[in-house]
Amino acid sequence: MSYFECLDTIMEKSKSLGDGMTGIANNAKKSEHEPFGEAVKDVSNAITGLVEAALTSRLPSRRL
Repeated sequence: MSYFECLDTIMEKSKSLGDGMTGIANNAKKSEHEPFGEAVKDVSNAITGLVEAALTSRLPSRRL
């Protein structure tokens, strides 16, 4: 994955993380358990994607 592909992924996952955190807060206030669980899963997936993209962007593309 190129640096710019990693950057695009990080931007996408950051948005997903924000949306998921909003979902967690809103669904917790309304005591909506199923959507709350889905929001938690979305946040988890976003964090995983952010970590993977960050690690990939730091790996050397080739050794000299």
